[in-house]
Amino acid sequence: MKNKLKILFLYLFSLYIVFISAALAFEKVRLSFTVSMEEPDNHIYQVGLLCEGIEDDAVYFKMPSWTPGYYRVLDFAQNVRDFCVEDQRGRALVWEKTGGNV
Repeated sequence: MKNKLKILFLYLFSLYIVFISAALAFEKVRLSFTVSMEEPDNHIYQVGLLCEGIEDDAVYFKMPSWTPGYYRVLDFAQNVRDFCVEDQRGRALVWEKTGGNV
């Protein structure tokens, strides 16, 4: 019984360390969205995403491919137009579409 409690304690402590490490890593990253509709008659939205605190060389963003209650795969990405990626100084960055919703 004592060994089982020791193993359980070590397991829970390990989980705690993993969750704290993950929380600290994500604490640095900040995502801010802006959504506008400059010409409502066109039914086109302008969406901006500002990402701050990302230190990785590559970042992967995904769009959902389904909606709850509507159980079929939809291609929301097909409606994205004029997509661009810029650094904090407004310089264009290289990006690559690696999948249907990535």
